[in-house]
Amino acid sequence: MGGGLFDGLTQSTNEARNNSEIHISHFARCHVIGGAEMVRKFINHSKKAICIAQRYGWLPGARYTNLRDVRAFKRLGLLDRDWRDYNFQRHLEVTRLTCPLMTVARDIERRSQIRQVVAEAADSN
Repeated sequence: MGGGLFDGLTQSTNEARNNSEIHISHFARCHVIGGAEMVRKFINHSKKAICIAQRYGWLPGARYTNLRDVRAFKRLGLLDRDWRDYNFQRHLEVTRLTCPLMTVARDIERRSQIRQVVAEAADSN
């Protein structure tokens, strides 16, 4: 939040047609449900920016380390993680407290992390 940087994932349109869910970026996520696409847009920024974005259909987002700007909103759309100093237990605790529409698993930076990250993602349910 507060002007933080977001590392987004992208896929080409052709690849997207073959998947039931695709990441467009941390700001938007597209779901294909019964052949119809639904795009959800998230903003992780200041309370003022979130209020403006909500008028255009965006949902509030926040990093689990800084919920200050989203306390005034009824529902958290996206709970993001702290990329540099990730703490799975804290992320899980905040996920359970805030019940966001969705959250994200941490990035897999090395092949050796795959099993651990997948196990953490499973524990998040």
